[in-house]
Amino acid sequence: MLGVKSTIGRLIVPEDDRRGAESAVAVVSWSYWKSRFNLDPSVLGKRVFVDDAPVTIVGVAPHDFSGLQTGLRPEVWLALAMEPVIHRPSRIGGGGLALLGD
Repeated sequence: MLGVKSTIGRLIVPEDDRRGAESAVAVVSWSYWKSRFNLDPSVLGKRVFVDDAPVTIVGVAPHDFSGLQTGLRPEVWLALAMEPVIHRPSRIGGGGLALLGD
C-alpha cells in the first residue's frame, strides 16, 4: 500500500496478524538493525523481546522509512495481533496504537 520494501527479509503480511499465529514476528528499523546488530544480515530469525514478549525478526525497514507519524521513530513494528500482549491494561501512559488498512 505504501510502496515500502524491506531492506532485507520481508515486511509483516496478513498471515502474521492472527491471534495464535505460530510465532509473533517483527520488522525492525534500519537504525535499530545498525545499532544493535551492526547491519548483520543474520539478524533475520533472531528473537528480541518487546515488553517481555518474544518476537522473531523477519525483516528490516528501509533506511529512510520512519513510520507514519511525524516526530516518532519506532524501532520495531509488530502485527496488530500482538497489541494485547504488549499493551497490558495496567500500563499507565502507554504509547498508543496506530492502524493502517488497505
